[in-house]
Amino acid sequence: MSPRVVARLLAATVVTGAFSAIGAVACGSDDTPGTVANVTVTGSPAVTTATAAEIIPKLDDLGLTLVQQGKPAAVTSSQDAAIAQYQKTSAPAMLARVEVSVLPDVPTATTTFGTLSEALRNIPPDLFGVAATQIDNTSTGIGDQSRAFITAKPDGQGNYVFTDSYRFGRTFVITYLVAKNPDDALKTRKAIAEKVKARAP
Repeated sequence: MSPRVVARLLAATVVTGAFSAIGAVACGSDDTPGTVANVTVTGSPAVTTATAAEIIPKLDDLGLTLVQQGKPAAVTSSQDAAIAQYQKTSAPAMLARVEVSVLPDVPTATTTFGTLSEALRNIPPDLFGVAATQIDNTSTGIGDQSRAFITAKPDGQGNYVFTDSYRFGRTFVITYLVAKNPDDALKTRKAIAEKVKARAP
């Protein structure tokens, strides 16, 4: 796996600017931050309050080890957002990044998905390099809404970047997976999405 891709994925604090855009949608056009209420959800494993941090999935059974988790630097203190990065060093090696934001309601989440899922076509140059461009990819079909992209060409090490955006109720999620084999990647993408779905309000 390209050391440059690894370094960029693990070091980046804000991938797409999506969280700041989410804040603008959720909080309105003025400068008053919005609030996000917690709700009770069901699923496995069960959570009683579906905060963004609690929706972040455990991926150990997929061989993906959590290497970093926190709140994106671009969000306000009132925004319910979380981000996590994972790494798999055994074959097939992979990197994963999951970004979660819980919106105030379903209409806001739907609007956010419509706006940002298209914006994700333009992969952030500071993450994977200015030469990386994305094309439409087959969605996992999981969630109330989902959309997928893949980098048009692999990098020098043969890795693709698989980008998925989801809406689960009022939760908006972006996942990135760096992997060589699209079939292996699809299995992992689906598994990650199912884990998030089980925890999302």
